[in-house]
Amino acid sequence: MSCLSWAATFYAERSQPARLEARISAFGLGLMASTIAKFAFWTYNPIWPVVHAQNGGWNKTGLALAILAVLRSTRRTASSGGEAPSPRAEKGSSALAGLGLAGLFFAMHSLLSDSSTMILWVWEGYPVRGPLAVPHGSYTIFAMGVGLLIGLFYTDFARSWTFFGTGSVAAAVLTTYSNWFGYYGALVLAAYIMALTPVLISSAVRHSPATTFGLGFLVYNILVLAHVWIVAYAFVPGGFLMREHTDYVMTVTMLCMGAGVFSAQA
Repeated sequence: MSCLSWAATFYAERSQPARLEARISAFGLGLMASTIAKFAFWTYNPIWPVVHAQNGGWNKTGLALAILAVLRSTRRTASSGGEAPSPRAEKGSSALAGLGLAGLFFAMHSLLSDSSTMILWVWEGYPVRGPLAVPHGSYTIFAMGVGLLIGLFYTDFARSWTFFGTGSVAAAVLTTYSNWFGYYGALVLAAYIMALTPVLISSAVRHSPATTFGLGFLVYNILVLAHVWIVAYAFVPGGFLMREHTDYVMTVTMLCMGAGVFSAQA
């Protein structure tokens, strides 16, 4: 239901660039807020149902904020973007735009939903010679914020092939190197993923949401499955194809985002 809601929200504002940008900003800032909450609460979100007042949960506070958010986000507006045709003709490929969304959502989920994820990627063991989840997780969050600002205020640069190349090199550095050097790649990649968010979503809403968001979430689920398959046990059918190959998943993720960039430039 959440996926359908976001797809409808973005598509409904396709003819209102300012309101669409506000929705995308809320989407990106929401991810950052969740990441900050998990950074402050030992990697769990304090409003998750699995935590409660006795172990540090803020369920009542979260419920109150949720009610206020629903009331605010469902207010009637003077005009609805869903009632007006998009002022821009469809350009680019809807399939490529969908692949771009798949790569974007998967990267946000797997790499940025917790500030310690990419830090643990670059560890080699103890003693740790690279970054620590605390305090260096704040560096990841800061890089995410910088990236979102780039995507909102420097759109042409965010969708350029130069920036895509930079992000791809950063992904390779994160995947193949350890300790601080690998984490430097993680910081650049975090900024790139967030910078692409306004670009790829704005491009996707120019097409049918069934194609872009439908295909996007389908491929996203395949990427999630592939990401689990890299630790497949020996008895898992086909497990040998993906076992210990995070590099395969990262390559496909970047190619998907590159497809989205190609469509956004049309």
